[in-house]
Parts: sequence; structure tokens; C-alpha cells
Amino acid sequence: MLLKIHNLAEKVAFIAWSIWFNRNASRVGRPTLPTTQIHRDALERLQDFQVAIDLPFHIPAESHPAYWLPPLPQQFKENCDGALFHDINYASLGVVIRNHEGLVMAALAEQVPLPPSVEDVEAMAWTLASELGLQGVVFEGDCEVVFKHLTTAESSWASFGHITDKVRALASNMRAASFSHIKRSGNVVADKLARLAKFSSDPQIWIEDIHCNAKNLVIIDRSFLSI
Repeated sequence: MLLKIHNLAEKVAFIAWSIWFNRNASRVGRPTLPTTQIHRDALERLQDFQVAIDLPFHIPAESHPAYWLPPLPQQFKENCDGALFHDINYASLGVVIRNHEGLVMAALAEQVPLPPSVEDVEAMAWTLASELGLQGVVFEGDCEVVFKHLTTAESSWASFGHITDKVRALASNMRAASFSHIKRSGNVVADKLARLAKFSSDPQIWIEDIHCNAKNLVIIDRSFLSI
């Protein structure tokens, strides 16, 4: 009961602050939000605040390694990343699927319309990975904000919340699925694929292979397996 009261008080405080901020912005001639968007904006700010102070999540979070680690035998790991290209008004997604030996099972690179933020494109990359229909999968990306929204039990009010909700729904129907966050230095293969997608308007798919410009990065990732 106390937790519900605390959550309600936080919501009221953030909504009141948003109304006050919007009113003051109007008085000094600065851009303001439409009245119909103030409630949603306040809830997004509240959720960002809760993520920032690291409230406990219902889904256990894995560690954040600096280099790629393989999944367990009989599992796959799907690394995903996104990139924004304002010069061509497009974003791109990269996904690489590997087994416990670090061997590439499949890889994808695809252009998508430019979304509102980098978090949106990162969330879209997670979606692409989750739609492939594999079982026994670890989904891994380097955007910590999106990762935290994926690993909370509550629905997200962020601009990309509908995307993370979809990813969690897809994962819940799998035999075994988990989410993992990795530092950017360990997600270089997916990042490379996302950046290579800039140069092709058509989706690119490789089965048990990968773009020639990313093969050396796969080899480097596999070299860590012997450490």
C-alpha cells in the first residue's frame, strides 16, 4: 500500500512540474508542449528518473562485459545495434546470431526510416532480433537505457516504450530467452553491420556467413574464448 502511495505521489509531482514548466515556457516565449501531451511527457520523465536511480527490476540483469562472451551450449546469442544517418535521413539496424563456439549462424543489416531518437533505433534493433523466431536465445545490445526498459516488469512510457513492450511480448513466447547488456567495445560486429547498411537500401541477410568487412571482427571476438 505504501509503495502504491509513493508511486502516485511521484506521478502527481512530475505532472505538476510539467504543467508548471510548460506555463513558464509560454510566459517567456519559449516552445511549449500541446496540453494533450503534458501527461505523457511527465510520465516519460518519471520513468527516466526511475531508471537513472536504478530501482530494482523484476527481471535479473546480466553483467556488462567489455568483450563478447558466448552463450551456453544449445543456445544462441543475438547481438543487435542501430545507427543514425542524418545525411541520408535514414537509420540502420545490424544483427548477428552466433552459437556457443562464436560461429556466425546468421547476420542481417537493414535500413529503416529515421526515428525520433537514438534510443528508438536501438530499440528497433532489439525488435528485429526478437522477430527471428529462434528458441533459447540471449538478446544483447549496448544501449543501457533500452536494456533497462526491457528488464523492468512495468510497461514503458518512453517514446520507444511500445517497441520494448513488443520485444518483451515476443520473448515471453519463446522457450527460453533473456536480455543482456554489453559495453560498446563488445558489440562491434553488430555495430559494423548497422553502419554497413547505410550503403544498401535493400535488406541484407547472410546464412552461416557475414559481410566480408565484419569477418575480422568475428575472429577477434572468438579469440577471447581462449582467455
